[in-house]
Amino acid sequence: MTENFATTASKLADHRYVPYHFKQLRPDQIAEIEATRAQQVRDNKAAKAFAAEEDASWAAQQAANNQMLLANEIDKQEQYR
Repeated sequence: MTENFATTASKLADHRYVPYHFKQLRPDQIAEIEATRAQQVRDNKAAKAFAAEEDASWAAQQAANNQMLLANEIDKQEQYR
């Protein structure tokens, strides 16, 4: 086995290769894997950002609900008096 890609050329067609003649992936395969990894990182960051925004929105809504509940209880107590 070798790392020389010239030995992998198929005699049948230029676009084909002999996979058992070298130790590593072809450069285009490596580039494709790196691009996929980069896309996964971007997707993961976007998902985390979306989740953080959603959590903040839920927290703000919960705080508003709590404030309204307290205001309603104060009003009821004043009406009761």
